[in-house]
Amino acid sequence: MPRLNKIFKPKNLDEIIETLNGDPPSYFTMVNVLIRLMRDDIIGEKKLLLDIIEKIDTKPALEHLLINSCIYNSVEAAEIILDKDLIDPSINNNRPLKLARQHQSFKIIQLLLRDERVRKGWPVIEEGWL
Repeated sequence: MPRLNKIFKPKNLDEIIETLNGDPPSYFTMVNVLIRLMRDDIIGEKKLLLDIIEKIDTKPALEHLLINSCIYNSVEAAEIILDKDLIDPSINNNRPLKLARQHQSFKIIQLLLRDERVRKGWPVIEEGWL
């Protein structure tokens, strides 16, 4: 994990957003840091982190964030991402749903199942997965 000060310092909020909406691999590093900060609430600034996620509009970054939100049970981040409706939450054969189940992120499972695209992919999921 890169040092946080190298990623966030001396950048202001606009520069952070620009990096997150940039080309890989720059946004992947920052997305990983955002998820880790939210998961561990390291800086006690969950609202700021959610505001940053709200401004991301790059499809691969949002997909990466959704997958990590399912792994680390970040319900707030998943809600923001799904509300944007910029990505298909059934990506990679319903991977977010499978990861949410694997990591017992039950609130995220409920959020994902509200989307028709996820429910359409339901037959792909083996019986007894819940």
